[in-house]
Amino acid sequence: MRKIVEGLFLLATLAISLLAAPVYANESVTLKRTVIASKYDVSKEVTLEGTVQDVVMKPAAGSIIGAHLMIATAQGAVDAHVGNLIFSGKDGVSFSSGQAVKLTG
Repeated sequence: MRKIVEGLFLLATLAISLLAAPVYANESVTLKRTVIASKYDVSKEVTLEGTVQDVVMKPAAGSIIGAHLMIATAQGAVDAHVGNLIFSGKDGVSFSSGQAVKLTG
C-alpha cells in the first residue's frame, strides 16, 4: 500500500511540474527599442576640396567604424569618414593617393 501511495505522489508531482512549465514559459521581459534616425541638416553641410593622401579601410581604435579618406586641403589635413558602402556594389567608387576630390556632407 505504501508503494502505491509513493507512486501516486510521484506521479502527481510530475503532472504538476509538467503543467506548471507552460504557465511560466512567457515570463521573459520584452525590451522595446526606440530608434530615432538622425536627420540630415543641410544648414550644417560642409564642402571639402583637396587631394587624397590615404584611404584607410580599417581605422585605428577609437575612430568611427568604416572607411576614412585622409584629405590634404588648403586648411590642412582632414580625416573624412565616408563609410564602407561607398566602395561596394556595382556603383562602388575607388580612390587613390594624389586624386583630387570634392566631398560634401
